[in-house]
Amino acid sequence: MITLHDLYKEGNDGVKEAVQAFGARHPLKPDQPDAEPDWARAEKHFTRLIEVLMGEAAP
Repeated sequence: MITLHDLYKEGNDGVKEAVQAFGARHPLKPDQPDAEPDWARAEKHFTRLIEVLMGEAAP
């Protein structure tokens, strides 16, 4: 399964922006507007999303 890091590394500028935006939705400190992303939590959320979208299909 592809990771957010892989997407960022291999993606074009639009993909990189999307990964950064996804990370921004998972801040380390939610009470701070410009907090760094919590990449571990974002990665877990991304993995769960893929699992739901894929359903029973194996990647």
